[in-house]
Amino acid sequence: MEAFDQCYLQQLEVFKTSCESADQLAIAIVNGCPNEMADFRSAAIRTFGLDKANQFGTQYSQKRQEQAIASLMRARLKNPCPH
Repeated sequence: MEAFDQCYLQQLEVFKTSCESADQLAIAIVNGCPNEMADFRSAAIRTFGLDKANQFGTQYSQKRQEQAIASLMRARLKNPCPH
């Protein structure tokens, strides 16, 4: 999970000045870490089993997308996009 979180923060930094839709950017940010998420899911499968690991991975991705949207919106309040 730590590797995914580091990748997520790097992705967030890359996209935070973009003026594209925050929803779409949030998906790109979370999906920009496929190897880290795969490693996380593999470890979770070994620990919790397939169903629980998939459920946890999906919930964690959704949570990170929501956090990315909030972070992007805060950044836009400080540095509005030109119209």
